[in-house]
Amino acid sequence: MKTHKILILVIIFLAFGCEQDFLETSPQNAIGGNDFWKTEDHALLGVNAIYNVMRRQPYINEMGMDDVLTPMAYRYGGSANWDTWALYSIVSGNSNSRTRLYNDRWETLYRGINRANEAIANIPGIETANEATRNQLLGEAQFLRALFYFDLLNYYGGQDDSKYDGVPLYTEPTSFSETYLPRSKPSVVRAVMIEDLNSAIANLAGTGGAISDGRASKGAAMALLGKVYLYNKQYSEAADMFRQVIDLDDYQLHDDYGSMFQTSGDRNSGVIFALQNEGIQDFGGWRDLRYGNASSRSNAKNSSIPTNFFVNTYRWQDGTKFDMDQFLADFETTNGRAFDWSNRDDVNQMFDGRDPRLEASIIRPFALFVGRGDRTYEYRYPRDTETDPYECMRTVNNTNDHYCWRKFVNVGEESPVRRHSAIDYPIIRYADVLLMYAEARNEANAGNAGNAGDDLYWAVNQVRNRVDMPDIPVGTQAEVRELIREERMLEFAAEGIFYSDFRRWYDGDPSFDTQSLNEDIMDFTGTELLDTRRFYPGYFLWPIPETERDLNQDLTQNPGW
Repeated sequence: MKTHKILILVIIFLAFGCEQDFLETSPQNAIGGNDFWKTEDHALLGVNAIYNVMRRQPYINEMGMDDVLTPMAYRYGGSANWDTWALYSIVSGNSNSRTRLYNDRWETLYRGINRANEAIANIPGIETANEATRNQLLGEAQFLRALFYFDLLNYYGGQDDSKYDGVPLYTEPTSFSETYLPRSKPSVVRAVMIEDLNSAIANLAGTGGAISDGRASKGAAMALLGKVYLYNKQYSEAADMFRQVIDLDDYQLHDDYGSMFQTSGDRNSGVIFALQNEGIQDFGGWRDLRYGNASSRSNAKNSSIPTNFFVNTYRWQDGTKFDMDQFLADFETTNGRAFDWSNRDDVNQMFDGRDPRLEASIIRPFALFVGRGDRTYEYRYPRDTETDPYECMRTVNNTNDHYCWRKFVNVGEESPVRRHSAIDYPIIRYADVLLMYAEARNEANAGNAGNAGDDLYWAVNQVRNRVDMPDIPVGTQAEVRELIREERMLEFAAEGIFYSDFRRWYDGDPSFDTQSLNEDIMDFTGTELLDTRRFYPGYFLWPIPETERDLNQDLTQNPGW
């Protein structure tokens, strides 16, 4: 079903696979050359080159791993476990402003901005009889430039002018000799993003209810503009924009949560914008390799593992909280013995009847997994060599003592090229819009939470009810805030969203201490694993890469670095 995209991908690869810099002007018919931006075909190629930036490993492909920087997950296995961008140094508190991930994502985002600037400057002058096509391509370039600047503020520049310095702002095609601007304040960058997105909304077509083809749409631009407002705490404006996305009636929640993160259902009406992947060389995704286990087709590395805290947050299906200590005490009282993690019946009692998203997202002890050779494995602790009723699934450490991800891990042999999974990576989902809408309404007016008929409850409960979870209770603004935050963590597990949520929620919160994130990482039995989490002082913003500051003396550094 995905092969209809391959021709476009091949065109992109042939034109841009060498990753030449698109500010070069030789040869003259290359992007940036004097003879390039002439026709509609040129414009399509130029805009496709902007999309191609999202595929670069330090960006969308790697962004799911950001969740290891939160209490949700951990970067397991140390620096030897496929740690290309030195995430282990970050979670262990040993990163600095020269750590590779900080540099490579910065460089990738500005690469995308350079390409978008070329397109925005040149598309209005192309030769075409189809004005709608011109506007669509221009709108896509405007959307993508806003997305890149959104992520630059999110990771490096900050939102608050009084605290942070923003990022360098380039809006015109730029030569290398001109790329030495100082940082522009967040409000200045944000104004450009808002202008871009309003123009994109006017230029882009809606999906009309059709499944997204991976290109920017009117709904995607509206949703991103809502996020721009939400991250800046402009809650009324954010709520208004998210409501407009809802009222488009172009999107609906997909009724099978687990299939959204497998090739069987990743393209559905609940996806507003995504990085679409193909299971072929250079056009697939890496999360299967990062998240998967040693019994998967990719012989994956468990580089990210869910934490006990996260798994224990999944409630019972009647909406009551799961309390591990209480569960173990009640079990011993009822059974006259301690709970046994190697006993299938004991473990199933712990997980049966929990939020269905747990089983869809997590491989827990005694869960089944279809892996290498299309064989069904059972995840048993401790690991054994039995084959009845199934072979034992294996983790990278061979001890089977931690939770594993199921989301974004290929089923069986469906993606034959290692490191090039065909599963798409959603960037904006309709569920995200609904929960951000609820959050914005709750924050905009403290009285909204006290009204059982307020739209915020409708929005949250839409997301919960489609997985057969009950409505959240009516409460105070503070109580509803915590419920929405919990819901976002569970709904977007392993999607890389929670890291950004976590920082925007707690940046500036005097009650939050980053040192509270420092912890010994335990296996699911409560025994300490080999790793310890230690967070760095500049948790809320990444450092400006020192390699950039070496070249540009006008770049100031972020607090804590």
